[in-house]
Order: sequence, then structure tokens, then C-alpha cells
Amino acid sequence: MGSLEQELVRVVKTLEELQVKYLAMLEESEDDHGRGDPGDTLYDYQLLADKLGEWIKETDGSTRMSTLLHRSMVKCSETSHASLLIPILTVMEQITKKAKRREIRSQSSQLFKKLAINLCSKVMLSVDALDRSNSESVFYSKSEAKEIFEMSTAVLNAICENNTDVTRYIIEKYNDFKGNLFAYLQHYENEDSRNLYEAVESEEECLKENEKRKDATLLIQATFRMYQQKCRWKKLRLGIIAFQRLLRKRTATKQYLSGKDLEESKFRNELMEVTERRKFMERRYKKIKKIPPSRVRVYLAWEKDMAAVKIQNWWRKLQTKTEKLEEVEENKKRNWAAQVIQSSIRRWMVAKQSTPAWSQLLAQRVISEERARALHLEIEVWQQRNTVYVGDKEESDKLHMTSQERYRRFVAGTGARRLAEHRTGLVTAQLQSTVELLQSAPPLQDYQHEQWSQFHSLPLDVATAARVEHMAALERLKW
Repeated sequence: MGSLEQELVRVVKTLEELQVKYLAMLEESEDDHGRGDPGDTLYDYQLLADKLGEWIKETDGSTRMSTLLHRSMVKCSETSHASLLIPILTVMEQITKKAKRREIRSQSSQLFKKLAINLCSKVMLSVDALDRSNSESVFYSKSEAKEIFEMSTAVLNAICENNTDVTRYIIEKYNDFKGNLFAYLQHYENEDSRNLYEAVESEEECLKENEKRKDATLLIQATFRMYQQKCRWKKLRLGIIAFQRLLRKRTATKQYLSGKDLEESKFRNELMEVTERRKFMERRYKKIKKIPPSRVRVYLAWEKDMAAVKIQNWWRKLQTKTEKLEEVEENKKRNWAAQVIQSSIRRWMVAKQSTPAWSQLLAQRVISEERARALHLEIEVWQQRNTVYVGDKEESDKLHMTSQERYRRFVAGTGARRLAEHRTGLVTAQLQSTVELLQSAPPLQDYQHEQWSQFHSLPLDVATAARVEHMAALERLKW
């Protein structure tokens, strides 16, 4: 059996070689007959295909399927010439009719897909030829197109009935395949074509059902995940609320305890003051008791003087602190006034620099040739009228180098100065826009319900903090 299978493979390869040879002969010019007659090659091809069909009948199922799916057999089905295609389709039809269900299912789907691509293209070409049978640009004749269509659909029907993967691949690859089958069945009746049409239609319904199931599965999964997230959020929210309740309880307890401790410490301090006052009065009473009666008024007057001195010292200290605080407040007001004056001056400078006259003043001047000649003449006249100090060569070279260095520094600093002025202008403009924004800010009293998006464009805590800072800035501006 192995030798027979090898011989069949050789025959299939020979068919492929004869097909290539015949096509090459057709492509050559009519004057060049060096490779022989194409008719002889076609006769040999058809005769060998008929013999292959007879030999196939004597083999078992696995050998027939391996011959059908051989690379050379699939390659032979790629041609579009009817004289080459019909013999090879006849062999394929014989193989598929004798093949059993388990023999077809045991083969790889990838091999069937390559063969199905070639057969589907031939089906669509045949339907196109039948639709344009009265035209001059017909690829097949009417009989050839019908024969090729029926044999191709017979092979495809045998494959698609036992391998749904190939049917799905055909539907995905060729969108018009079902339409071509329907167009043929409207004019002709063929059992294999009808079965193939029903198989394709049934598989399309299965695909649509699978898509619906897939969409339903995705919807169920999304709904379940949403439910899970809602449950997690609910648990998290309840946990945060419980945590906040516990934190507030602990904070209230701590504040209560701290307030209680504060009251106790305040009571102790007052008690200590009373105790000290009592001790002081007892000492004073003992001193007065020891003093003779004639000296009591003198002692009381001395106590008054000492009390006055203490009161004066305390008042001077308080007055000094008050003056320092007033001086600090006055310095703050002066600094703020200086900042406002500086900002106004800078604003005026920026506006002044934007005028044409100032721009001309800052622009780089180009000296014309006539002006250069006049300046040169003026310099020569001045040099003639004024005596010029003439030193030695070394001193002149030194002065020349010094002047060149100073001129180089001056030229190099021009750009830096302009850049500094430009930066100053930018900072001044920024300060101006900031001050105008703060001065024209709407107060909270002007809030309307329709302006909710303007006042609440940020989260509530961030917006509240921003409003507090804004009101504080407005209060600082009212100096």
C-alpha cells in the first residue's frame, strides 16, 4: 500500500509539471515552437488525470484523502483554465464521493482551508460567467462554467458537511459566496449546490447565535462586575463612615479630657495665687505688728511708693511693646505701599516700552555711509584742533587692547541688558494681570444659582480653600 501511495504522489506531481509546461507554452509567442505542441501536452495531462481517477478507485480511504490534500493537487486546482481544471476537479469529486465521514474529519482543517479557497474562487468565476453568457468577455463557456460549478460545489459540500471550521472560514473570507450560490440555484437545480447553500446558511445562523451569546455573556459579565464593584464600594463607604465615627468619638473624648485638665490646672493656679497672697498678707501683718505706732504711716507711704514704681515699670514695658507692634504694622503698610507703587511704575514702563517711539529708541541703529563719513571728518577735525597725547608703542598697544576689551564687553552686554529688560517687562505684565484679576474678582455675595459651575468647578474642599485664600488676599489688599 505504501508503494501505491508513492506512485499516486508521483502521478500528482507529474500532473503539476504538465500543467506548468502547458501554461508556459501558451505564454510563448506563436513563432516559437521549440518546446513542442501545447495540444500534445494537454492530451497527456487529461489522459493522466483519467488514469489517476481509475487508480484512485482501487485505494483505501486514507490514501485517497492524502492524495486529495497533497500540495501538488491543491496547486493544480489554482489554475483558471477550464481544460486544466475540469480533469483535476473530476478526480477530486470521485475522492470526496467515496470518502467517509470519519476520514474527512480526521484530516487537518488547515489543509482543507487551502483547497477551499481555490474552489470558492472557481465557484464565483463560474457564476460570473453564467451571468454574462451573452458577452464577448466570458472567461468560461456556459457548459464549462456549469460543469466547474457543480464539481466544485460537490467537493466543497463534502468538506463543509463534515468540517464546520472550513465553512466558517469560507463565510469570513468570501462575503458574496452565499449570494453566488443563491444566484445559481435560481436558474439551475443541483443537489450538492443546494446542500452546500443550506450548510452555509445554517453555519451563518450559528455564527449569529454565537455572536448573540457572546454579547449576552459580555453583558452578564459587565453587570456582575458592576454589582461586585457596588458591593465593594458599599462596604468601603460603611467602613469609612465607621472609621470617621470612631475618630470623632476619640477626638471628642480627648477634647473633653483636655478641657477638664485645663479647668483643673486653672483652679490649681488660682489656689496657688490665693495661697501666696495669704502668705504675703501674713508677712505684711507681722512686719506692721513689729513696727512702732509712730512709724506705721511712714511704712504705708513707702509701700505706696514701691507700688507706684512697679506700676510705672509695668506700664513702660507695655507701652514699649505697643510701640513696637505699631512700628511693625507701620512697616508692613509702607512695604505694601512700596510694592503697589513699584507695580504701577513697572506697568507704566511696560506700556511705555510698547509705544513706537520707545521701540525706535531701543531698536538697533544702523549708521549709513554718509553718516560714517561725516563722523570720520568730525573726528579728524577734533583731532587737529586738540592735541593728542602720543606715547610709545608698548603703551599704545596696551591702551588699544584695553579699549578693544572694553568695547567687546559693552557689545556682549547689550543682548544681556535687552534680555533683562524683556524679562522685567514679562514679570511686570504678569504682576499686572494678577493684580487686575484679584481686584476684579467677584465676591461671594454676588453668587447666583446659575453660576454653580463657575464657583464649584473644583472639588468642594479645594474650592472652599481657594475661596478662603481669595478673601484673605482681598483683605490684605485693603491697606
